[in-house]
Order: sequence, then C-alpha cells, then structure tokens
Amino acid sequence: MLNQQIDEYLKKLEANNDDLDTHYALAMLYLDNKFYDLALEEFNQVIRIDPDHLEAYKHTSRLYYLKGDYDISLEELKEAIYLDPGDTNLYWFFSNIYIEKQLTFFALEALIKDLEVNFDKSNVHLVIGETYYDKGLYSQAITEFQEGLRLEPANFNGHIRLGTIYLVEKNFKYAIEEFEIALKLNPGEITLYIVIGYIFYMLNSYDNAIETLKNALKYSTHSNYAKIWIANSYFQINNHDKAIEYYENVLEIPVNKAFIYARIAQIYNLKGDNDKTYRYLQKATEEDKEFLDKSRLKKIYNILAST
Repeated sequence: MLNQQIDEYLKKLEANNDDLDTHYALAMLYLDNKFYDLALEEFNQVIRIDPDHLEAYKHTSRLYYLKGDYDISLEELKEAIYLDPGDTNLYWFFSNIYIEKQLTFFALEALIKDLEVNFDKSNVHLVIGETYYDKGLYSQAITEFQEGLRLEPANFNGHIRLGTIYLVEKNFKYAIEEFEIALKLNPGEITLYIVIGYIFYMLNSYDNAIETLKNALKYSTHSNYAKIWIANSYFQINNHDKAIEYYENVLEIPVNKAFIYARIAQIYNLKGDNDKTYRYLQKATEEDKEFLDKSRLKKIYNILAST
C-alpha cells in the first residue's frame, strides 16, 4: 500500500516536477514513515517552488537538526521565524539548537525572545534558570526559577533545582522550604529527607535532623546515609547509646569506616569503657593505618595499648 502511494506521487511529479502539493504530500508520507532523508529532499523541493512555505521550513529545520546539521537547521528555522514571528515554539526550538551547539547565551537570547512573545510560559523560565545555573549566575537563576514556579507551582524538578541553588549559596532556610515543597509533591523521595536532615544538622538543629532522617528510613530501612547522620546527631546531643545503636546498625558504610569506628571508640571512652574503646580504635586502624596519626584519639590509643 505504501509503495503504491509513493509510486502514484512519483508518477505525478514525472509529469510536473513543479507540483507543490504533490511534493508536500510525498514529503509528509516519507516523514510519517521515518524516511527522513527522502522527506528532506521533498520539503526542499517545496521551498524551491514556494520560498515562503512556512511549514516546509519548520520540517526542514527539524530534519537537519536530527541529522546533526545544526547550522543549516538554524538557517531554516530563521526563515520560519521571519515568516511567523509569533510562533513561540520556534523560539523554543531555536534555543534547543543553540544548547546542542553549546552556545548557551545565544540559547538564552532565544528563550528570552520566547518570553517576550508568551510571558506565561513556565517551562521557558525554568530552562533559562537552568542555563543561568550552569553558568554559575545564581541570582539570575533564582529569579527565573521563582517566576517559573509561580506559573507552575507543582513542578517537582523546579523546586529541587531552586533548593539546590539556595543550598549552594548556604541559604539553608530557603533551601529547606523548597525541598519540603518538593517532598509534598513526591513524599517517597528519600534523598530529600537525607538532604534536609543534613541541613538541619549543619544548623545544629539535631532533633529536627533526627526526625527528618528517620522519615527516610520509613521508605528505605537500609539507608546508610540516614543512619550515619542520625547517629551523628545523637552524638551531638550526648545520647550516646542511641548513637552507638545507629553507628553499629550501618550495613554497608558508604564513608570511611575508620571514622565510624573511631567515633564509637570516642563514645566508649566518654562512658569509661576502656576495653571497647581500645577494640574500636583497633578496628579504625585496621581500616586506615594512618587514621590515628590524624586523629585526636591517638594519645588515648597509645595509653590503652600500653596497659
């Protein structure tokens, strides 16, 4: 059936190679069946016949883009924009091509032009924000993410990115706010519990850190990161028994085991249990022979080793 349709169009074109409608219909048939090179040839024939054919330029631009011919794709797209400057999707596609060419600021110009035409397009703000973020322009990125989230407040990734910028900027209060909004949108995202818990820890808000990190364990009982920071938090509030419980419960410690063993040794030293202090300091040295040389516990280890 397909070959029959193609043959019919080709016979028409043999009789009249300037038949625009037949070239366009054949181009669309090729496009629908993913014969992209053949489609491109036919769309170019359409443009030869009608240099102002908007739809043909849109298609040739995308087909050249698929081939990786970004410069030609841009030229075709510019023709389409000239013919229809009010089509916001053209500016959006324009920015994608520049991103592929790693010409970030040209992409920004295209996206900003898109906003001038359609100022309520939330995704554009978010992409501009992402581009500013990649360039380290955090204040501009924050402005764009805030505007994008104003238009689309339920955008999970937008809140994650904005929270990340605040975290990088050490604006912990706003970082927590954004991550907590993201958690409401996706309560099962355990990484967010760990990040928020860690921020609370950095703010010396240890009870909040423990509560948040325990929520992570509701979704993943084997989250070692959560257990370690719960243990660290209990250590900071002098709840040593709970700290040891969580340190020892770590199944596969994703950080330096020597630190964990030394911390447990430190707790047992505070509790006056010399045997366990020495035992865990030995485990620390087994993990990292140079660890005690860098630790304040070396003196304690040497005293206990001599007794």
